[in-house]
Order: sequence, then structure tokens, then C-alpha cells
Amino acid sequence: FRLWLYHGRKVDEKAQETVRLLLEPDSGLVAPSLEATAVTNLISRTSCHASVLRHFLRLQPSVSEQTLIFAATSFQHDSVNGEEMAIILDYCSSHMGPKEFYNGCIDALAICAEDGTVGAAKVILDRLGNSAKAAIDDNGLIHKAAEYDHIDVIELLLTKGGDMNLELDGTPAAT
Repeated sequence: FRLWLYHGRKVDEKAQETVRLLLEPDSGLVAPSLEATAVTNLISRTSCHASVLRHFLRLQPSVSEQTLIFAATSFQHDSVNGEEMAIILDYCSSHMGPKEFYNGCIDALAICAEDGTVGAAKVILDRLGNSAKAAIDDNGLIHKAAEYDHIDVIELLLTKGGDMNLELDGTPAAT
């Protein structure tokens, strides 16, 4: 299974079919179904292969706020367009309540600010739409990005309406 997650379509068809059979809910072979704790671990392994991620999510795994946090911690996201994060957000938004999804996005943004993951942050902020500015300022994301010297993340947060002069034990510049 891990081989398939890491290598995607490069794994031969028999191995792919075995994985599909093992994960098929009606097969009776799935030990504990794909619970959220297992999904968070698997999400990071699939995020470098958008096609594998899409297939995996067709298996309808359960998700939680942790899934979004784990997705944001994955350094495998395309730093330019964040395609994998968009796929994960689409899936999670349709399988979580609005409040749980929003909280997961906020936590994921904090991870992005710390790690400098611009692609994933941009996709999350775009998804938040009009709530992006409040998410940035209410959670001190510019301060967090400044603490870790992620200039590109700071620039993104500013373009999404973040306040450079926000006082949270000092301004981002002081941080």
C-alpha cells in the first residue's frame, strides 16, 4: 500500500488492484475502516501524486480538522499552485461541518506560516474568501511568518488583507 502511495501509477496494475480490493468497504477486508487518524498519515504520503490522492479520496475516508493540519505540514505540496491542497480542501469541505472545516483551515494556515508553505496557504486563503483577513489578523499569522522569516508568506498574507501594523505583543516588524 505504501509503495502505491509513494509511486502512484508507476506501480503495476496487480498491486493497484490489490490495494483497491483491500480498501473496498464491501470487501470485508478492511480492518478498521479508514478512520481520520489513519487518513491524516496517508494524506501526506499521497500529496505528491495528485492522481493517487484523487483515487484515494474516492474511497471516502473520514476526515477531521487534523487532516487539514497534516496536509499543511506536508512539504510535498507544489509551492507554486498548491494543487494537492486544493484537492484536500475540496474533499474536506464536503465531508466536514462548516465550523470544523474553518477551524481546520485556520490551524493549517498557522502551519503554513511557520513552514513557509506558500502554495498551500494561498489555496486555503482563497477558499476562505471574505473570511481570509479576519483569519490572518485574529490568529497573528503575519507575526508567525515574521518569526520564521518567511517573507513570501508575509507578502501573501498582506495581499489577502492582513494588517502589517497589528499589535500582538508588538508589530510583525518587531517580531
